[in-house]
Amino acid sequence: MTDKEFYQKVLGLEEPWRVEEVKLDMAQKSVELRVGYQGGWVWEVEGMKVSVVYDHAPERRWRHLDTCQLETILVAKVPRVKLEDGRVVTVLRAHQTPLLKVFFIMKVGIR
Repeated sequence: MTDKEFYQKVLGLEEPWRVEEVKLDMAQKSVELRVGYQGGWVWEVEGMKVSVVYDHAPERRWRHLDTCQLETILVAKVPRVKLEDGRVVTVLRAHQTPLLKVFFIMKVGIR
């Protein structure tokens, strides 16, 4: 099992989300996990299915529960979609988004 597969399972990430990169820094006692998503996904936002990503929200960093006493940080650019009514929203507004399960157990949101 690779480090990416390990964190994918530990975090409980489901499609389309995945761990794309793991950076271990023993000097800083931290691990940084870059989370991305599979292209071509059909997002369901506010009851509407949208398959085209409009753009991405600025990259964010979230503090997660520590991994073996290492500060664990998730990094992601969350996709935004344009709805039929013209509004542009992040996909995290939809409570069906599997990544939300991970974000709801975060310790603190950081920049």
